[in-house]
Amino acid sequence: MVQNIFKGEKVVSDLPLSRVRKSYKKALTASTVHKFDAERAKKLMAEAGWKPAADGVLTNAKGERMEFEFRVTAERRDHEQAQAIIADYWKKMGVRTNIKNMPNRLLNSADNRNRWPGAYIGSHNVTVEEWQERFHSKNIPTAENKYAPENVSGWNDPKKDAILDELSSIISPARSEQLQIEFCKMFSTALPHLPLSYSPEVLVVKKGLTGITPRQESGGQNSSSWNTYQWDKI
Repeated sequence: MVQNIFKGEKVVSDLPLSRVRKSYKKALTASTVHKFDAERAKKLMAEAGWKPAADGVLTNAKGERMEFEFRVTAERRDHEQAQAIIADYWKKMGVRTNIKNMPNRLLNSADNRNRWPGAYIGSHNVTVEEWQERFHSKNIPTAENKYAPENVSGWNDPKKDAILDELSSIISPARSEQLQIEFCKMFSTALPHLPLSYSPEVLVVKKGLTGITPRQESGGQNSSSWNTYQWDKI
């Protein structure tokens, strides 16, 4: 998908961690990497009791069909293209999707935000300092909090929460790196959502300016002018 849609300009991601982080290589080594393997996926579905019906759609002993809604932001072309490819992959495996894309204003409306009855392609920052908002159990969207928090996968694990709480406290760089590795290991096992790719950043620089580079990470206070102290004029 990265090659076909983005001409290789994106990089496949396996973790919610920036590749520029010191902990990245160790975290990747410690984590489970989920490679694309359609045949293994079919085997796992069969072992779980899902068998193809007459129309090819996977069905279990209760007669329930592996069929669900699939959403992306309407008119976001990169997500729509990825959606088409993924839906085709799933169709070949016996999984049927019903496309129901919405414009951003509807996806983020009180009736739809941070919840959907099937699959969704979205994007988020990989800044470690934002993991608390994205993954802590206290930030699972519910009717009581008006579905405002961002743990949209509903990942609920006290051990993971303890790691995030400690990461948000004052700790040494070495301890922070250790916790990042442990978190990524847990993420890759629980797989609350499946990472697809890192988003590239394109900059237009006026002739005569030097020292301007893409952000090290997206999100937070990392604006495009993050390293202005290194800019110079020639």
